[in-house]
Amino acid sequence: MINRCRNLTAEIISGEWFIPSLLLVTALSMCTGLNLAGALAMGAVTVWLLLFSDDTLAALCPVMFAVMGLTSYYSNYYALLDYVWLLSPIVPALAVHIIAYRGERFTGGRFLPSLIAVSLSLVLGGIGTISPAEYFSGISFYYIIGLGAGLVLLYMLVSSRLSRRRSYDIVERFAELLYAMAILAALLIALFYLKNWHTLMQNFKTPFIAYRNFCTTIMLFGMPMCCLFIRRNSFHLFGMAFIYAFMLIGGSRSAMFFGTLELMLCLGYIYVSHPEKRREYRIIAMISALPVMLVGLYLLDKFFLGETGRFSKHFIRPDEARPGFYRQGLQDFLSRPILGYGIANMKNAGIYKGINGSIIFYHNAVLQVMGSLGLVGCAAYLWQMCSRVRLLWKKRHRDAFVMVIPYIGILLMSMTNPGLFCPMPTAALLVVMFAVVEYENSPVRIYARAPYRRAGSSGQAAHAGAFTAGSPNR
Repeated sequence: MINRCRNLTAEIISGEWFIPSLLLVTALSMCTGLNLAGALAMGAVTVWLLLFSDDTLAALCPVMFAVMGLTSYYSNYYALLDYVWLLSPIVPALAVHIIAYRGERFTGGRFLPSLIAVSLSLVLGGIGTISPAEYFSGISFYYIIGLGAGLVLLYMLVSSRLSRRRSYDIVERFAELLYAMAILAALLIALFYLKNWHTLMQNFKTPFIAYRNFCTTIMLFGMPMCCLFIRRNSFHLFGMAFIYAFMLIGGSRSAMFFGTLELMLCLGYIYVSHPEKRREYRIIAMISALPVMLVGLYLLDKFFLGETGRFSKHFIRPDEARPGFYRQGLQDFLSRPILGYGIANMKNAGIYKGINGSIIFYHNAVLQVMGSLGLVGCAAYLWQMCSRVRLLWKKRHRDAFVMVIPYIGILLMSMTNPGLFCPMPTAALLVVMFAVVEYENSPVRIYARAPYRRAGSSGQAAHAGAFTAGSPNR
C-alpha cells in the first residue's frame, strides 16, 4: 500500500499538471473568499507529499501557494493563530520525511558556510545593547531563526534532495512555481479592484493596497520565469506583460522603477539567449512597441503621476518614513559599528512601526544589516552575496542563469522595502532558488536548447543527461 502511494505520488509530481492544478485550487479559493480553506487544502497536500515522496521541492509548492492564499490576512496575521492547530500534522509528516528519505550521505552544499555565518551574525547582533526583553521576545526569535538557523536547515534539507536524480528539470519546476506565484499575486491585485469597484469608480484615486509591495516582490520573482517558457510558446510574452501590468496597477513605486528595469532585463535576456528567434522577436517588437508604450504611459499617468495617481503632488512626501529610516540607519551604525542594535530592537518604532508582528524595518537592506548587525553582519551578508554571484556567473551559459534577473530584482526591491529580511516567503525562496541553481543538471546551453521534455517522453534518450546525471553540475 505504501509503495503504491509512493508510485502514484511520483507519477503526479512528474506530470505536467502538478503545479497548474495547485494553482487552480488556490485561485478558486481566493476568488470565492475561501482563502483559509484553500490554504488548509494546500496543507493537506503538503502532508501527503512529505509522507510519500522524498521530493522536498515538490512539497514546497503547496506551502508557497498557501502563503499566497493567506495574503488577505496581511495586516492581521494574528487572526490565523486560532487555526494553527490545524497544521499540527505537518510536524510529524516532516519528521517522517527527514528520517525516511535521509539517504546514505550528508550533502552540505556550497552555501552552507555563508548561511551559518549569517545565522551567527543574527544571534550576536545587538548583544550588549539590545534589552533582554526585546532580544528574547517572540518576534526576535522568529526573525533570528527565520533568517538564520531556519534557512540553514531548509538549505540542508533541500540540498540533500536536489542532489538526487529527478524525472524532471528542477530549474523548470522551480520556474513554474515562481511563475504561478506571480500569477496569484496579480490575481490578488485584480480581486482588490473587483471588490472595491463601485467605490473606486465614483471618484477614482489610486487605492492604497496594504500588500502591494509584497505582491510586487512575488511578481519580481516570477516575471523572469516567462523567459524560460517562451521557447515553447511565444504566448508567454503576454504572460510577462500581464504580470508587469498588475505590478503597475498595484500602485507601488518600487514596481514602477524596479519592475520596469526587470522587464527590460527580461526582454534583453530573451533576445540574446534565443538567436534562432530574433527575427520573430524583432517583428513582435515592431508590431507591439507603440501599443505597449501607450498602455504603459496610460498606466503611469492613471496610477502614479496624473491627477488620479498616488503621487500627483509629492512623489516622496516630506513626512515619509523612509528618509527618516535612512538617516537613522547611518546613525545607528556609527553608534554601534561592531554588532549593531540587534535585529529585533524597537528603538525606531517612533519613525514607523509597520504591521503587527514585524520588526522595525529600515526599508533598506544595506542599512538593515549595518544598523542591526554591524560590521559582523556586513561581512556575513557580503560573503553570502559574493558566493551567490560567483555561482550565477559560472552558470551563465545555462538555463539556471535566468535566476540572475529575479535576484537583481529582489536586491533592488530590498533597497526600499523589507525584502531580504522577510523570512517567509522571500528569504526562503532565495535559499531554495540558489540551491536549484547549484544542483541544476542540464548540460545544454541556453542558446542551443531543444524543447523541454519530461522523463518518458519521446526523444528522452537524446536528453537523458539533463535529467539523470549521476552527480550535480556544480
